[in-house]
Amino acid sequence: MKKIKITGMSKQIAAGKKIKLKVTVTPKTAANRTVKWKSSNKKYATVNSKGVVTVKKAGIGKKVTITAIAKDGSGKKATYRIKIMKKAVKKITLKASKTKVTAGKKVTIKATVTPGKEVNKKLTYKSSNKKYATVNSKGVVTTRKAGKGKTVKIIATATDGSGKKATIKIKIK
Repeated sequence: MKKIKITGMSKQIAAGKKIKLKVTVTPKTAANRTVKWKSSNKKYATVNSKGVVTVKKAGIGKKVTITAIAKDGSGKKATYRIKIMKKAVKKITLKASKTKVTAGKKVTIKATVTPGKEVNKKLTYKSSNKKYATVNSKGVVTTRKAGKGKTVKIIATATDGSGKKATIKIKIK
């Protein structure tokens, strides 16, 4: 292996929740692409052989480093540092200035995350049909002419491990 990279939904995880980390190994042709996972503090967060991190309530406010170590003997490794948040997202509310949008125009989705304090408010956004409308990481929806007369769902997902989601429908006119 030449390089290992770890990616995850977020680095701020709610106490008592789980997230899945993904490892990317280069080159793709490496004979042994497996890694061993390790937590810098098992009292606060553990990681299993599939890269699933379980964050414990005892670790609130603490930071833990998750390491992926190459099993091919190359000595290569990558780290992913997480912060354990006190609270998990309980609810996401989505609003848009308008829910009927002219094809080719944009609208911004405003998200409210509850509770408002001591929680990771970062969300990911997804469109139910990218041919008709796309949405960026800031919640800006761009409608497309191909979607005229259609309705798309925009889904916002919490990145704190809570699994909370919210959906808003946008009608393209």
